[in-house]
Amino acid sequence: MSYSPVKIGGPFQTGLVTAYDDSLLPPDGFTELSDFHINDGRIEKRSGYRFLSHMTHAPQTAITGITQADPAVVTVASASGLSNGQFITITGVVGMVELNNLRFKIANLSGTTFDLQDEDGVDIDSTGYTAYSSDGTLALAPGERIMGIHRYVSPDNVKNTLVFDTKRAALWDDVTKNYDPLDTADIFDSSDTDYVWAVNWQHSDSDNRLYFSNGKIYDGSSLNGIRYFSNPSGSSTTTTSFVPDLNASASRKLYGAKLLFALKDRLVALHTYEYNSSGPTTTTHPQRARWCQAQGPSNWKDEVAGGGGFVDAPTGDHIISARQLGDAIIVFFTDSVWALSPISDPSLPFVWQKLDDKRSCDGKMATVGFNSNVAALGTRGVVSANGQQVVRIDEKIKNFTTNNINYDEFDKVFSFRDLRNERVITLYPSGTNTDADSALVFDEASASFSTYNLGMNVLGYSNDGEDFGLDDFIAANDLDRSIEDFDTEMLESYFWQSDQEGIIGGDTTGKLFVMQSTLSDDDSQFPATFTSGDISPFKQEARSQFGYLDLYVEADENTSLQVDFFKDDDVSPVVSKKMNCLPDLKEVGEIANITQANPAVVTLKNHGLTSGDEVYIYGVQGMRSVSGGPYTVTVVNENNVSIGVDSSGFSEYTTGGTVVKRLYYRTKVWKRIFAGGIGYSHRYKITTLSGSQEFILHAAKAWFKPVSRRTI
Repeated sequence: MSYSPVKIGGPFQTGLVTAYDDSLLPPDGFTELSDFHINDGRIEKRSGYRFLSHMTHAPQTAITGITQADPAVVTVASASGLSNGQFITITGVVGMVELNNLRFKIANLSGTTFDLQDEDGVDIDSTGYTAYSSDGTLALAPGERIMGIHRYVSPDNVKNTLVFDTKRAALWDDVTKNYDPLDTADIFDSSDTDYVWAVNWQHSDSDNRLYFSNGKIYDGSSLNGIRYFSNPSGSSTTTTSFVPDLNASASRKLYGAKLLFALKDRLVALHTYEYNSSGPTTTTHPQRARWCQAQGPSNWKDEVAGGGGFVDAPTGDHIISARQLGDAIIVFFTDSVWALSPISDPSLPFVWQKLDDKRSCDGKMATVGFNSNVAALGTRGVVSANGQQVVRIDEKIKNFTTNNINYDEFDKVFSFRDLRNERVITLYPSGTNTDADSALVFDEASASFSTYNLGMNVLGYSNDGEDFGLDDFIAANDLDRSIEDFDTEMLESYFWQSDQEGIIGGDTTGKLFVMQSTLSDDDSQFPATFTSGDISPFKQEARSQFGYLDLYVEADENTSLQVDFFKDDDVSPVVSKKMNCLPDLKEVGEIANITQANPAVVTLKNHGLTSGDEVYIYGVQGMRSVSGGPYTVTVVNENNVSIGVDSSGFSEYTTGGTVVKRLYYRTKVWKRIFAGGIGYSHRYKITTLSGSQEFILHAAKAWFKPVSRRTI
């Protein structure tokens, strides 16, 4: 009997499925879909990120000299605010550029000079560095975790990105290509769960402001509470504490809020902290919505109808998170969901409406808004609220939040909507990890899920980040390609053009990264993998033989895969094969080794080549500089040829690589991998063999034939 095909995908729609036994999955469902996502019906490996900047604090001071010595000695214009043991970052140095954008420790401070040490306290030997010429700035870089990334919209609609850590705020400087510190003293004393919430106020009767809060009570002096940033002239270097009066005598004040919104010409604060000089000094109101006067963000007095005011939800639950939905705010309490909706009563412009009485959200940042609904993650699952009802939307991964997210650290879950790619990325601590190390990914078009291994603490939008050109992008990834080798979709997947919205991420050590900008994570390669469910078409009636698997992939000269085939309940593969993603280039064979020598010798078993033949080399890992050609070979023996190039200065060969007779070209190509296993059920697993690789799967087919009938 001949083999018959099973269509696996093309388009792919199902994605990750953990709620069912793998025998019940549709062909395009996966029990594992790690560092991949579904995009327009294709399975794509996610892109990586590159370092952008350290989060810095004041003081910021000019560098006037750096010695070529061991240790390097730095001279600054002023050492005010500096002390031994502090961490700093250096930017903008001309000449000794080896020090730019790195983090160091101050040692042996004397006057305006100090020794430079690395983060571990080892002296920096700069004797072999380029001589210092001029310029340079240093700023404190204490390494506090990043707690928020928000954009301030100026009166002329220019967007500037602010970054917050547990103590300070910083603003992107497009000249220095760095986040320059705001304020000269701490504005927060945040814990590792006090994420910064922010909202822009853009009414024409007021200068534009970005109001923000770390969700903690104002200390009555300088820390926490609500603050704002205003920069109409483009030169502001401070943020301002915002403690509005709640009555004419100023005996009551707003001392903070967990959440802030701009709705119907009013600034709305949820879960408020309030000061009263005649009663308890400060009181927490976890069910309260309080607002300012319409078009008057500085007037919160609630004594006169039409001014400021408040309304408490009639529940004992506490406000956890919220998102705006049209003209309403969907608010998630500890064990219920409510809508705060506007009405046409100037004395009471908002009312509470209960939507659901179930626990739906367990993290301040575990919500995200869409055009027609708001989604939230809780320990019980993922839900959607549309203003009338709350429903589960995680049928495919029903137990994911319970089984995968560290229950004790659920308040570190951080959801972010990637508008350009119509994708939601939710950072979470997995297993017993105490900080976010993974991400649950939701593709809006297919309603499918996947996961990333991603160690970010927060994500946010920015169109202020450093804009790399095409040549920078190619060189940075060591891809010896011309621009024409990339199709438009591939280019758009990995970086953004100038003035386009991009995404930046912040980690727990004060570092900021440009997301979706490269093929590796801060120069660290990451493999990706997916595992199918049981795809046998005969599983209910017969044992079958898995003949072969056809994959319709985006051709790539560097991508290589391992394909493992499993049968029945075996945990070890019955067959393992390696596969490249090259089109038909008249393959000669797979490379086993390349020497660092002059000339380089390539080990190629039973190559069948003749001296004088021209070949090309693709897919080599380690010695990436050898990729390409053409090379004229000289036969050494039946398993080795020299290629007439001096590779002694190249990186050491590690693995992989294919010798072919034709020049690589960009296309899509069907690749066939033979399996052969016989069993009642069949699964396959695909893993990228090198972390710094692209991989896009457009479609797949599997071929089977029955071998014998089931006896049970």
